[in-house]
Amino acid sequence: MPTVVRPPKNSSPEANQKHSLDQNMELSELITGEIGIVRQFPFSSALQRMSVVVRKLGEKHMDAYLKGAPEVIASLCKQHTVPQSFSETLESYTRQGFRVIALAHRQLESKLSWHRIQTLSRDVIETNMEFLWFDHHAEQNKGGDCWCFIPAAAS
Repeated sequence: MPTVVRPPKNSSPEANQKHSLDQNMELSELITGEIGIVRQFPFSSALQRMSVVVRKLGEKHMDAYLKGAPEVIASLCKQHTVPQSFSETLESYTRQGFRVIALAHRQLESKLSWHRIQTLSRDVIETNMEFLWFDHHAEQNKGGDCWCFIPAAAS
């Protein structure tokens, strides 16, 4: 049985659709419906990545999301989706002392069933992705950590 993730009760789909992704948004502001986590591939230090397969309530297809070391994620993405400024952006963030991860997405074929997803290898799911964005993290002395999401188009 998949885990179901629901948006916060105070968010409405209409309000979420009016926003575009920018640096000041929380991911929870973008979620407009229930999402079932169909399969998870936990973080692997050797692979430097983790991923999930999800299905949004009412959709016929599933989506795969991948996060991890930027160089690894970029190597698993369609080359035309990786920003031309990838290396420069990554170098800029790391020079500033940020820890950086990258995020990617792929819509899976609608013919794939829940049972079939359970048998597919990680390598099959984590390929041919579309690069989404860099995520850089600054550790603060007080008050916890701060994560900033930077869309690929803005990087």
